[in-house]
Amino acid sequence: MLKKCFHCLAEFKAKPSELGKFCSHECYWDSKRQNPVCNWKEDRICDGCKCSFKAVKSSIEKGMGRFCSKPCFGRYLTENGLRAGSNAFQWKGREHNCRCKRCGKTFWLGLGRINNGQKYCSKKCWRETLIPKIPMQCIECGKIKLIYYSHFARGVGECCSRRCARVKLFRQNKVATWTGDNRRSKAGKRADLNNLYVRSSWEANWARYLKFLVEHKKIIKWEYEPDTFEFKTIKRGTRFYTPDFKVFENDGSIVYHEVKGYNDEKSKTRAKRMKRFYPHIKIRLVDQAAYRGLERTVKGLILFWE
Repeated sequence: MLKKCFHCLAEFKAKPSELGKFCSHECYWDSKRQNPVCNWKEDRICDGCKCSFKAVKSSIEKGMGRFCSKPCFGRYLTENGLRAGSNAFQWKGREHNCRCKRCGKTFWLGLGRINNGQKYCSKKCWRETLIPKIPMQCIECGKIKLIYYSHFARGVGECCSRRCARVKLFRQNKVATWTGDNRRSKAGKRADLNNLYVRSSWEANWARYLKFLVEHKKIIKWEYEPDTFEFKTIKRGTRFYTPDFKVFENDGSIVYHEVKGYNDEKSKTRAKRMKRFYPHIKIRLVDQAAYRGLERTVKGLILFWE
């Protein structure tokens, strides 16, 4: 349908559901400036450069609208010494003027944030207010800990720490050993592997997989780090290499398995020098993709998988 612009009186097309009164944004703002009833700006004198400018009335009511631009405001603060000492925004000795609605801690806020309705001292307090926590007792040590309800609904949060979770798995015979600490490193002896010392949980799981293959007669046997290869003509850098596993296949061949989640520069150098000095040696690299693929397949079939 055709409508007539309130400002320039030109006709323009508009949908019946639209309440448009102006044909363009230019006409809308020109009408705002010329109509004294709709005038939403006020003439002001800048406190910094003393020039005249127009400020929004709502900003003036909030105590703003004193400067014509941000650079002018910055120069005013610098010239009058309002950015140094106790007048600095991040000065730690500033008197606190707000109290956190969640924890009750006092903190300082600028006028703009107070007007925007900020009520919390940190995002943590704000998040805990929106998503409340519930008390939960650790099933191992009995310690009371606050957890999110969503974690409780998923069955997560029965233990207060990784240490207690490790003890729980040890009691349920889901892990072979319990080191008694909270480290992420899994180096140590494994009881289900005849107290074999391995350097990581990946090596322990790969040893369990090889043991599984021996039980099903897929391979003859395997050994852990039995051989060390020396690069005799190399004088600097990597001069020795010890593969993780030595696997004896049913056809009589020998293949060395190297479990490596991340192949760094030193490991790449070892691989290049092995191809150069021992080209007849077969080495199978078990990287992250190969390990994860095998884990999805046999994790439910092998006991004590970590």
